[in-house]
Amino acid sequence: MGAHHSGKTQSLAQSLHVDYHENFLTLEGYEKMPIVSLEVAVEPLMSLLPSIQTYVRLSKQKCENPADGLTQDESASIMLRTMRWQPLDQCLSVLLNTTLCSTDRQKLKPWFLYLKLLLRALGRLPSAHRRVFRGIKLDVSELYPKDKTIVWNDFALCTNSIDILHSEKYLGRKGPRTIFTIECNSSKDISKHLFNPSKYMILLPAATQFKVIKCLKQSHNDLYWIHLKEVQSTLTQIQSASFLSEQSPDVASDYRMPFATPPFGTTQLSMEDNHRHNEKLEKMIAKYPENSNIQLRLE
Repeated sequence: MGAHHSGKTQSLAQSLHVDYHENFLTLEGYEKMPIVSLEVAVEPLMSLLPSIQTYVRLSKQKCENPADGLTQDESASIMLRTMRWQPLDQCLSVLLNTTLCSTDRQKLKPWFLYLKLLLRALGRLPSAHRRVFRGIKLDVSELYPKDKTIVWNDFALCTNSIDILHSEKYLGRKGPRTIFTIECNSSKDISKHLFNPSKYMILLPAATQFKVIKCLKQSHNDLYWIHLKEVQSTLTQIQSASFLSEQSPDVASDYRMPFATPPFGTTQLSMEDNHRHNEKLEKMIAKYPENSNIQLRLE
């Protein structure tokens, strides 16, 4: 592709919040903040998010009996992160991810109280090794060459159901599309903390780092498959250690950061997970070299 197309692709990818970074953007300062209620945590954001208190109210009403041992405020902080409303530039999930991906870290200061609560909530959920998926209606394969290490500085909302991504509500089956197949160890199952319940939603922590294992293109359409494997850098270890230092022992024991990931194709899945994965397709993808065309047909 030409330079113009490359620039356009990267710009579109960033605007759709599947952000590509070669550098780790540290998240510092929030750890000094106190734990407060969700209403108080979002007060510094009201000039940026005029409707935020309305959605805080809705979230807390939905979280009267929170799951996973979380407090009402903790559960609602996760729920608030997953909600979307119009206009998008005044929606918490969109603006938070945009700010996390900005190199101007001063813009994060109004978010510190909320981040403190959100990260505490996520820290109380067990981490697990999973294979998850994330998609974008765009060809971003040029940004993910084999063996490159990249960072998603945002909180990445993923699914463990490939069928969801293929639905017309998300990627559909026509036009340029990219599906990321992600092997991760630090994923959090947030299915019990959503406004609209779904057993398929997984959240990856901010600043998760990956290595690009391979990139494939289906020959008969514009669908690209990019396989990512979570890796851990020294910086992510330092940042996670800072977070863990404030947690109680029982919470800290559940916040397991990644160290080693099994090779692609050897992921251990529970019976519950198996029926949501197309094992035949995954084995086929694993056999092909990077940048290959693959012939697929509907069965």
